[in-house]
Amino acid sequence: MSHAASVTKQLAFRRAQLKGYKVYRKEFVKRIAKTTPGDRPTPETDYDHLLIIRNRVRKAQFKKDLITLIKVFGILIAFLLIIGSAFKQSVG
Repeated sequence: MSHAASVTKQLAFRRAQLKGYKVYRKEFVKRIAKTTPGDRPTPETDYDHLLIIRNRVRKAQFKKDLITLIKVFGILIAFLLIIGSAFKQSVG
């Protein structure tokens, strides 16, 4: 990686950090590595890429939260059904 690409990467990282975004270094390094030496990204394009990564992370987190919520409600419903059937047997 050339010095210019390294500086570009550092600038984009710093800009994203200052704005309060979580920056994932591994994804970012992959992005830099994919570009050819004549086609180095500017800090702005890298920053846009960081926003895309941030949105991906948000979506993944949302999916995890949704799955957890569904599991909790499933367990709750199952528990209520068990209690309901036990109550029905004791009354009936």
